[in-house]
Amino acid sequence: MATYTAQILIGRSHIYHGGITPNHVLFLSENSRSAWILHSFSKPGFQKVFVCDPNTLIKDAVLITAIFILRSEKLLKQLPDTIKKKLKSNYLELYRVIDPEVSDNLYGILKDISFNHLKLLISIFNELSLKSVSILEKYKDLEFEVCTTFYSRTYNPFNDFFLTNDKISNETSIKQYINYLKYIKDGMC
Repeated sequence: MATYTAQILIGRSHIYHGGITPNHVLFLSENSRSAWILHSFSKPGFQKVFVCDPNTLIKDAVLITAIFILRSEKLLKQLPDTIKKKLKSNYLELYRVIDPEVSDNLYGILKDISFNHLKLLISIFNELSLKSVSILEKYKDLEFEVCTTFYSRTYNPFNDFFLTNDKISNETSIKQYINYLKYIKDGMC
């Protein structure tokens, strides 16, 4: 069974209190293939699975958000009818359904559409999963936060011990984390 390595809460930021009032969530499931799994908080049982290219996970998450949550007319007009029909399915292999040329065009359009201050709260459980989160800066009026693990305790059943990773109090870990953030910001990851 695949494990979840990230999640994105999708909703609106509260005008006075910050945070997020989510209406959807995307879970990133990884192992043999990367897939975003979309759930709606207002429609129990709603689920769509999008198998994606591991190199375009952030762009695909934004594309899924623009098509299925914002229902961007500007994007939908660019989709051929054959693709629109396939989008009704609950399971899609995006990289097979949408040609690379069409994908590149859609990714370009994402930079021009209004997200109307929609907020993405991205929690990364495995720091190697999502690359180039800095691309989110290119989308107009899209709010976002990226959260990573600062402290964890995990059990290793093979050696029968717990491993604690403390990035808060360990000065070396903090320096490594700052360098990691710089690395992500530069899009090198």
